[in-house]
Amino acid sequence: MISSVVASRSRETAWALVRVVTEISLFRNLISDFYQL
Repeated sequence: MISSVVASRSRETAWALVRVVTEISLFRNLISDFYQL
């Protein structure tokens, strides 16, 4: 029971980290494109 809760919590944390990293990379791409104009 507790192990399943910990597994789901760690999975949510991993997904949150992946989303943050992808959003930061997209944001950096937008900024670089903007500065190249």
